[in-house]
Amino acid sequence: MNVLNIKIEHKRSNITEATTTAQAIVVSSLSPQKLKPPQNADKIPLLATGHLFQLIPLIQIIQENNYKLNDIETAVAAGPYFGTKEQINALNSLHTNLRVRKEHIQCGERGRVHPCTAFHSMILGACETLREKADLYKIPDSKIQKIVGDGLLRMVRKLRTEVELVEDECGIPSTTLSLFEIARLYSTLSATSQLPEIYQQAATHILHSIKNNSSCFAPQSSIEGAILGLSKGDIILRTGENGLTAGVSFSKNSGIAIKCDNGCQRTSALVFLNYIIESGLIEESKQTKVMVENLSILKNDCGKPVGTVKISIN
Repeated sequence: MNVLNIKIEHKRSNITEATTTAQAIVVSSLSPQKLKPPQNADKIPLLATGHLFQLIPLIQIIQENNYKLNDIETAVAAGPYFGTKEQINALNSLHTNLRVRKEHIQCGERGRVHPCTAFHSMILGACETLREKADLYKIPDSKIQKIVGDGLLRMVRKLRTEVELVEDECGIPSTTLSLFEIARLYSTLSATSQLPEIYQQAATHILHSIKNNSSCFAPQSSIEGAILGLSKGDIILRTGENGLTAGVSFSKNSGIAIKCDNGCQRTSALVFLNYIIESGLIEESKQTKVMVENLSILKNDCGKPVGTVKISIN
């Protein structure tokens, strides 16, 4: 386990106006199971960073019922949805294959692109395979909620962590974990044999789909898509809405979790990018320099640049 404390300075005209901190924890899947997390660590809602793990029991139940998912359908459901041409085509394929009706999707405003649209479509697809009423998928006692919730609990408890279920921002069963536990959970994606046996095939299918269909998972303009491409498929990450970014490095057999205390997602993504560059997980290049520069720009509510962010990793 590697714990890094990070200082973040907000500057305007080279004058530091505010400072905040972040913490990064890296956990190897090769670490002994008895490895203990830091004591009294705060619990963090997984939010969108948990979608990969919520998706695993959904894919498992769809496969169990002999529905065949192609890779583009799985990849788009695993990533943040931006409504690009590739993602629209993949989502339409998913809707056709699993007989999903768009009007049943209950996330965001109707008719508008929402980051969770494709993920919710896979939930509706699982409802179809179970012949459960699609408009009930957010009801706490529904069959689909129990499948997602039980799956999450089984995956987390296999790591000897006791947790309780909570609802995520979309009303789907999720949980809260310490930063160490999040890193450890992501590390299991580099060694799926550490997941409960029932979910290993589904997890492998998801990872294979993402690596071979990166533009369906996330566009290159996003931090998820850019890092997946720059690392040549070695690093898969998801960002949340609370300053949390988490990912897996397959070459290092490690899970990486980063939390910014100010809750800023741009800053969290910048810290993640700085870490993987400094640790040699991706090579520094013209593209990475441009990404760092863009993420380092502080903007006001109107999107106007007002300063810069400086990261110091100890």
